[in-house]
Amino acid sequence: MHEFVAFIENPRPDPLAVWFEPWATGLFVPPQHRFKLVASGEREGSLEIDYQQSKVVVYGWPTSTLAVFIGEAKVHSFSVPVPEIPANMTMKSFVQSLFGSPPDPQPHEIPQRAPKRPWWKFWQRGAPAV
Repeated sequence: MHEFVAFIENPRPDPLAVWFEPWATGLFVPPQHRFKLVASGEREGSLEIDYQQSKVVVYGWPTSTLAVFIGEAKVHSFSVPVPEIPANMTMKSFVQSLFGSPPDPQPHEIPQRAPKRPWWKFWQRGAPAV
């Protein structure tokens, strides 16, 4: 069994969208956090990580599975192994030839931060956010 570990950091104040292929699933890295990606597979390989303007796209390799962590907590597990692809293609080119580019996150999908208010207003119901 071969293992590959990578990290995706989010130093920004807003959530960072991460799309996982070929599982066609998106997650968000919270502000000031990082994902630890632990991939393993029967065949040797590595994750292909594509940093784009609005998101990060992670591509597995044939036979790989993937676990996503924040700190020691497992956030998500992709337990279905990646299928074989034609020998002359990367996972990115294979997925894009079949389905096109991964989607950008829609505004309603992006987690919103809770409004901040001074500590002395937490006991007041309906106190306006500052």
